[in-house]
Amino acid sequence: MPSRDPEGYLDALRDSLSAGAFPVWSPVANPAPGALIGWDGRARMLLMDSLARQVLSAGVPGDFVEAGVYRGGMSVYLAGLLRALGGGERRLWALDSFKGCPAPEDLLGSRFARAPQARDDARWAGRYACSIDSVRSHFAQHDLLDDRVRLVQGMFHETLPSTEIERVSLLHIDADLYSSTAEVLEHLYPKLSPGGFVVFDDYGFPECRRAVHDLRSALAVTTPIRLAATRWPVAYWQKTPAQGA
Repeated sequence: MPSRDPEGYLDALRDSLSAGAFPVWSPVANPAPGALIGWDGRARMLLMDSLARQVLSAGVPGDFVEAGVYRGGMSVYLAGLLRALGGGERRLWALDSFKGCPAPEDLLGSRFARAPQARDDARWAGRYACSIDSVRSHFAQHDLLDDRVRLVQGMFHETLPSTEIERVSLLHIDADLYSSTAEVLEHLYPKLSPGGFVVFDDYGFPECRRAVHDLRSALAVTTPIRLAATRWPVAYWQKTPAQGA
């Protein structure tokens, strides 16, 4: 039971989600069979663990959000953190198309799809597909599918304007593409509470990195970017009160 041994619970959850050690690492390979988080997943979960503890201990208001879910591993871990560490009434929002990276025709309503920087997005079409039913089952397998978990299916430019996310304290963006990363930042960064964190799992991809820097400029973000102690580049920063609009 998490309330009796939260550290033991979270350690066991990390083991379950990463399926142990990975002898071979690749930024484009699929996770090993049974793993919901591949590559250096334990290091990335420990990063989210640290950031979640900071926002919870400081009382930073807002839900936890993951945009770009794939098999749901990190979303499951975030839900486990809320349960183990006492997240109160906070929700975990998991947003994805649940049919893989979008094809160009899926992005016709997104203004970012027309940006010159998005010209390489098409080569990702269909990658990382996992159905919403599969992701839901992964939550259920870990006894974390409850009324605080919200799975939102659809393209970001279609769902984000109407999704009932009011405030965010921890935002994990794993969207791969320029257009998708930019879309999430434009809609959700203004909802990130001062003191909250935004994390980019795909900072190692040029498309994602360009979106991060373009939107930082558009949103007047000057807080330095920090790189996590992970083999695959993961970037993050903490929102300052000056960016709290």
